[in-house]
Amino acid sequence: QLQAEVDDNTAAVATKAEASVVTDLENEVVSIKAEYSVRVDANGSIAGFGLIAGGGDPSTFAVVADQFAIAAPDGSNSAPFFHLTSDQTVNGVSLPAGTYFDSAFIGTAQIGDAQIGEIGVDKITGDTATFVNANIEDGSITNAKIGNYIQSDNWPSGGWSLNKSGSFTLKSGNTGARMEHTPNRIDVFDSNGRLRVRIGDL
Repeated sequence: QLQAEVDDNTAAVATKAEASVVTDLENEVVSIKAEYSVRVDANGSIAGFGLIAGGGDPSTFAVVADQFAIAAPDGSNSAPFFHLTSDQTVNGVSLPAGTYFDSAFIGTAQIGDAQIGEIGVDKITGDTATFVNANIEDGSITNAKIGNYIQSDNWPSGGWSLNKSGSFTLKSGNTGARMEHTPNRIDVFDSNGRLRVRIGDL
C-alpha cells in the first residue's frame, strides 16, 4: 500500500493480487481462485476495480466509482458513455444518476419506459400507439377511427371539417368569391361577397 498524509489529509493506493488452488487430503482440487484489485482513497473519496475468477463460479469485473467512463486514447476527453451512481453536475449541467451514451447502435432492445426528447426512425411497427400531437407529412392509413373531428389545417378560414356525428362543412374561402358547403345547404358567393346561389335549406 502507498500512502501520503499531511495534517488530517490522507491519500492511499492499495493493490491486491492473489491466486490460490486448494486441495483436500487426497490431493483433489476443491477450489481455485484468482483475484486482482486496485483501491484508491483520498480523504474518503474512494474508487477502484476488482477482477475475480473462481472455478465453477461466474467471473466478476466490478468497479467502484462516483462516475465511470471509457474514454478515447488520444486524450480528447471524449467518452462514448459514462455512468453516474448519484446525481452530479457535469460541465455545469445537473444530471441525475444513470448511464449516458453519446451515441448507441442497438440491434434489439426491450424498454419498459422511455423519455425521449427527439427521435428519428425509418419505420415504426406496433399494435397500439398513443400520441398527444403528431405531425405527419405523408401518411397512408388503411382504416382510421376519429374520436372527435378531422379537419384541414387552414380551417375555419377555409378548407373543410368533418366531425364524428357526420356533420361535414367545406369552404373554399372566408371572404369574396367562394363556396360554402354545410350539412344542410350549399352557398355560392360572388367576388363582392354577395350570395348568388343557395341549394338546400333556404
